[in-house]
Amino acid sequence: MLGTDEWFDEFYPVPRPSKMNTIWGEALAAPRSRIATTNDIEDYVGKRLKTIFPHVEPPKRLLSQKNAPLFSLFFAVSNPQAAAITLAKKGAAHILGK
Repeated sequence: MLGTDEWFDEFYPVPRPSKMNTIWGEALAAPRSRIATTNDIEDYVGKRLKTIFPHVEPPKRLLSQKNAPLFSLFFAVSNPQAAAITLAKKGAAHILGK
């Protein structure tokens, strides 16, 4: 996913070693927990998309009825010409409701 597995360590960092040991004296591995917020994840995905596309619009976050994030829509442009990017921005504004 996303062309690399670097996201896992960024979203789920390795915790500090546990002070508890097993009965054999080995340190217990602490479980990984996600520290990344929805904004962090959107920023990371946007940066990855920008490594491929010349222009990426900020995402449109879609929310559930309870206001929880469901997913984010990104609009990326593959044509590097200024006229194409300008036209794509207008289309993205219309589609994403900006």
